[in-house]
Amino acid sequence: MTGFRVTASLGLELLGSVSTGGGSAAHSAVHQSGKWLAVAHHGLPPMHTEGDSGSVAIVSLAPDGTPLERVALVIHPTETDPELLANPARTDWTSHAHSVNFDTTGKWLFVCEKGLDRVYVYSFDAETGAIAQHSECMTPIGALSCPATQPNTTQPNTTFSANTTFRA
Repeated sequence: MTGFRVTASLGLELLGSVSTGGGSAAHSAVHQSGKWLAVAHHGLPPMHTEGDSGSVAIVSLAPDGTPLERVALVIHPTETDPELLANPARTDWTSHAHSVNFDTTGKWLFVCEKGLDRVYVYSFDAETGAIAQHSECMTPIGALSCPATQPNTTQPNTTFSANTTFRA
């Protein structure tokens, strides 16, 4: 992840860079505190070896937005359930994290995993940047193919994705 500042002359000034630990970052979101950046890695098909699989990372940020260090990285698995693998509606069951969104309280991180048709819910520690998987929800095949989930501003702690609603 590379951070830049827009200068008075509308140029870009490099703030710094840090590895997020995954392949092909697809989406990122800044925590409400401004101290943390969550990054969804789509992965680089078809290899899916360590470092290029779908994953989520947390990067600490300086007050000016400079990326400091990766403090968390969770690599999502490849599907192994024989029933799901046999489903003709789906030909790719490898991990493709597609978006990350903090809920309005800043205590939860939703990760849409379009390769596995799941939404992972992680608890988020705003002091340390640590994440821990809380739950996951299977969605209909292809339901998470949209670019990103959108936080619901009318119902706090709710995220919509396609036709599925998730509540923390």
